[in-house]
Amino acid sequence: MQCKIKVLLFARAFLASDMALKLSEIDRIDLYCAVTNNAEYLKVIKFLPKDRVIKIVDDKNDIYISKLVDDRLIQFLNKCRFFRLERREIGLNISRNWYKQFNKFIIQNSIDAIIDEPLSTTINYCLQIAANDAGIKVFHFHSCWIPGYSFFSFNEHQDALAIYRPKRNIQAYYDLVKAHSANRQKGFSPPLYIEGINRLTYKLKNTLNLILGYISRLCFKKEVFTENFKEFISYDLKCVLNSVLEKNRYSTKLKGECSNILFPLHYYPEAVLQTWSVYTRQHELAELLVDNLPKNAKLIIKEHPQQVGATGLAEYYNLVNNKNVVIIKGSVPALTLAKDIACVVSIGSTLVMDYASNNIPCAVFGKPHFRNAPGVTHFPLINDDFKLWLNEKCNAFNKNKSVSNENIIIWYADFLSQHCIKASIMPNKVEIDEDEFMNLMNDNI
Repeated sequence: MQCKIKVLLFARAFLASDMALKLSEIDRIDLYCAVTNNAEYLKVIKFLPKDRVIKIVDDKNDIYISKLVDDRLIQFLNKCRFFRLERREIGLNISRNWYKQFNKFIIQNSIDAIIDEPLSTTINYCLQIAANDAGIKVFHFHSCWIPGYSFFSFNEHQDALAIYRPKRNIQAYYDLVKAHSANRQKGFSPPLYIEGINRLTYKLKNTLNLILGYISRLCFKKEVFTENFKEFISYDLKCVLNSVLEKNRYSTKLKGECSNILFPLHYYPEAVLQTWSVYTRQHELAELLVDNLPKNAKLIIKEHPQQVGATGLAEYYNLVNNKNVVIIKGSVPALTLAKDIACVVSIGSTLVMDYASNNIPCAVFGKPHFRNAPGVTHFPLINDDFKLWLNEKCNAFNKNKSVSNENIIIWYADFLSQHCIKASIMPNKVEIDEDEFMNLMNDNI
């Protein structure tokens, strides 16, 4: 009889219902869950015994574990912009308590593996080092460019784990990627999260939740990180208001007589903005790009479709009023701009894959899984090499270029076959191929 794998899921937000339920149905897994609030706890105990669930609490009490733990916590706290809103000793004590709770639960229950979202926030990092100290691996899931497929990594970057497939049907993966690329060029097959946010009911519900959540925490101070939460929620609310009230900053089309450099904004906050590169503030990176624009070039800033109105915030004021900057509304389909774009510069947006597959050169400063794909160049920062690359691509801009990059189709098909499983991990849409998932776990534990 095959032994079951003891898996701990950090079941935050939708993972507490959709993902936890899906994993609990896999016979080859004994599922345990960690949650952070009562709502998540009540969802999980509907299908798990209470002794398999731990609620991680925010505890400011002064404790000390070891200098080794402190050094690693401080390393992350120093770059976590949300913790900067708290006094240093409070942030460190909360992190120590998170670490202690995770570490104790992992050891007591002899956990074999942990599943978590992409490594992004301080609490994720506390789980990561608690697991490392217990000798347990944390599988961080990531979505692919191809809808319905996911991969996993052990670190904050998208260094994808391999899955063993003795009989790889590379042609089937090639056909899948080629079809997806063709559909994207036609404006079809949007990312799964876009399908959800385009629904009117989602927009109304999300806006109402933002307002009520903001008022609740402002009045009753329910969260430890009240200031952090206020900053974060007010950002989304301001975006919504800006998208309705201010429209004159947007351009509807690009001028073809200059070289246009596309800079797509990431959703704020997102893991890539904290851990993938030296750049954590997008407006500051955009300003650096403007300072280094080649002659007769413009920076095209496109808002994220989930945060239409972001460029109306105060930090973007100088950029919006710069004659060398063009602002594109987040609701505009990205590939409608392609014929007028000389190159794309991003931290790690999947929009890079759409443009690279259209044979448009791309540069990334972060470490997404496609950073070494054909047509994509990785730079650690804006250095002389990047400036040379930018000048070359702008000077070589040709509107009549080929719109097919066959090499990137082959590359991504190979990536899918070696690293990805059939899995969609999205709100209201969690689907996992059990056999492929278990193969991945067994190959990497």
